[in-house]
Amino acid sequence: MTEAPAEALPSGEPELPFGTAIDMLKAHLAQLCADAASVVVADYEGRADPHVAEIMGRAEALAVSALETLDVVDVLYVEVESVDAAVDGETSADWDDRPSTPPIDGNSIEDVLLLARMGLHSRMRLLRAASARPSLERLAVIGSTLRTIQKSLSAVDRALSRVEDVEPSVRFHERVVERSLEVRQRYAELARFVLRDGTPTAADVRDRLLSASAAISRTLGLPIAVHLRTEDRALLMMSRARVREWLLRREETPDHLAAGLHLFQDIAATITMFSEVNRREELLQHDARLVREVLADVPHGALLWDPEVRRSVLQRLQRMRGRCPALDAILDAPPDSVAARDLRPILEDLDDLLAAVAIVDPL
Repeated sequence: MTEAPAEALPSGEPELPFGTAIDMLKAHLAQLCADAASVVVADYEGRADPHVAEIMGRAEALAVSALETLDVVDVLYVEVESVDAAVDGETSADWDDRPSTPPIDGNSIEDVLLLARMGLHSRMRLLRAASARPSLERLAVIGSTLRTIQKSLSAVDRALSRVEDVEPSVRFHERVVERSLEVRQRYAELARFVLRDGTPTAADVRDRLLSASAAISRTLGLPIAVHLRTEDRALLMMSRARVREWLLRREETPDHLAAGLHLFQDIAATITMFSEVNRREELLQHDARLVREVLADVPHGALLWDPEVRRSVLQRLQRMRGRCPALDAILDAPPDSVAARDLRPILEDLDDLLAAVAIVDPL
């Protein structure tokens, strides 16, 4: 028998030892995730259509490879399950005595595979439907497809790792949470800076628009900007371009002040819309878990609150900046001035809200 090369994907009927096949499969999952992550959609914004078509073909090929890999996982998992078949001298009455490991969070490998396939097939349909759309729309679908590939394969890797009792090979979920937390923080900073003085007047609209444009430029210049949604980057760049156009033409337009005020309102609405980042599943789950944890360290009513515990709680809650204005106001206050009776009701309200919407998602 010729030994399969190390980089080969295990087939449905591996001749290698099963453990080796699983190791190879997990390595293949990690490589596919790395290939999807290596495509930086932001680099293709503003480029000619042939370049966009090229990256679209690459995204579709990666999605096909991911689906093929899920088929292999399916077959190998059936092999794992077949261990539960009767062995010599054993009857079905003996099966109840066998140790079993219930699926964590109620999600079996079959559950994860089903959801992963649904997500990948959905993205492939969107990719094909977007082939004749403008470049920006295609890039948005490409970015979503690449994230779905990584999210799906990461979930499968975690499910396999639970079964094999090994460390996951893919850390996509952890990276996504950290990126989403930073995106939320940057959007909150942008909103706080641009909207802090309310609606501008005719006397200061120019300065306010210049300030907003500068803040947008700072946001787009941050490393995290490449991980913003394609549509969000486009909105920010368009807002900045509109400010530049208004500045260039303001003397030519009789109602330039009214146009400037309207432009500021559009920018404010765009920035406010970015708070929708809070609806991301990974942020809902992260925040729900964090609120439950810190509530245990926040006393009721006027009970004394250990200063060290208070500082620890407030430090941990910094990761939730941008979740709600009331919590942000608490976090902006000097730590020693924060009372448990002020913070606890906010956290209890958040706990109720997040418990209702933060549904556990195996992907």
